[in-house]
Amino acid sequence: MINLAWRDSVHNWGKLLVTGCGLSLLVGVTISMAGVYRGMVEDAEALIERSGADLWVVEQHTLGPFAEASRLDDDYYRSIRELPGVTRAVNGSFQTLLLQRPAGGQRVLVAGVPVGVIGKLGQPAALVAGRPIQRDRDELLADPGTRLQLGEVVPIRRKRFTVVGLTTRSVSATGDPMVYVPFRDGQDLQFVGGNEAIARQRRRLERPAERRGLTNAVLVQLEPGARPELVAAEIERWLGLTAYTRAAMKDAMVGKLIEASARQIGLFLVILTVVTTTMIGFRAPRIISKSQRLCRH
Repeated sequence: MINLAWRDSVHNWGKLLVTGCGLSLLVGVTISMAGVYRGMVEDAEALIERSGADLWVVEQHTLGPFAEASRLDDDYYRSIRELPGVTRAVNGSFQTLLLQRPAGGQRVLVAGVPVGVIGKLGQPAALVAGRPIQRDRDELLADPGTRLQLGEVVPIRRKRFTVVGLTTRSVSATGDPMVYVPFRDGQDLQFVGGNEAIARQRRRLERPAERRGLTNAVLVQLEPGARPELVAAEIERWLGLTAYTRAAMKDAMVGKLIEASARQIGLFLVILTVVTTTMIGFRAPRIISKSQRLCRH
């Protein structure tokens, strides 16, 4: 049987090669599509886990700060910090923008975080080079995916930042690399317009334009043993905001932010699986039948 199969393969080596390559590509693409989807889910969950927050407090009836726009006053964290079970509460701003680079624009997620210790609430999990943000202005931490170098000066909107550290695996739910800036700078980047916008506002209101005291979300860290659901209910009851637990925020990220991409990938995955199964199903009986005929002869 083996000898006959070898002779048949040598005689029809062209068909065998084409069939093998085609099936290999189909199986490889199918596995790759499944891997792409799993990678998107992992990126979304990693963004939530590495923030260190047990609760995400956002504008009422929104899915912010990643899946939907969220704006709330930046002094809410003081009220949240006084609630039972809360250890710490800090502001955070998040926005996706185009980072201008010599080789072309690159989309990044800019996170405005308070000055703090690496690995703590709102901060990146770890650094691979450099130091943490130590000043309230003009410093930046970048993911290596941005290809920024230590000491490089980066223009973002009307401001210029100096790269003081490089993080590890800091990406958004859509795979864009992240950069971290001081919270006040993050507020300015998101809520303060350019020079022309400020001039128009001054002419319209006939008074100096002021920075709006807004933030996208408040990140809350709870005491050991505190129940996130109860603290979230208290925040929603007394402050009129929406508070997501870590699990709920993951569901919002995966179910809303990457839902459309997940459906597209799922559709391609089903199509590829059906095509691969059909080709194998059609080809296998023909090979077996031919081998049996050769054996009888």
